[in-house]
Amino acid sequence: MKSTDRKILLGVAFVGLIAAFWFMVLSPKRAEISKLDDEIATLETSVAEQEQLAAASEEAKEGYGNAYQRLVVLGKAVPADADTPSLITQVTGLAAKSGVDFRSITLADGGAAPAPAPAPAPAPTEGEEAADAPPAEPVPA
Repeated sequence: MKSTDRKILLGVAFVGLIAAFWFMVLSPKRAEISKLDDEIATLETSVAEQEQLAAASEEAKEGYGNAYQRLVVLGKAVPADADTPSLITQVTGLAAKSGVDFRSITLADGGAAPAPAPAPAPAPTEGEEAADAPPAEPVPA
């Protein structure tokens, strides 16, 4: 063998060793690094969400006393028993004073009284048309 052939053969063997090192050692490590980078990004997102949740919890904790006080006040404002006749009398009186046409009230199963149905819009006078107004539905008496 000539010396140039030996040099070429050694160069090819060296390039083969470098290629084998690349494919057997570096490439799997690079894939593992990419996978770990994805996991890190996921965990950083999770940490950011948990930090926001902790901050919101701290804010809620600071406002707890005020919210609890408001709840107690509202609880005292609601009667303990269903004094429906008194409620209807009061609502009717307030409706009359404010000019509202209070027609009926229906109690739900839970005892809560939903708001009465809104009164239908007044019929248009002669020469007027009800633009964009839905047809008036009859309200039970």
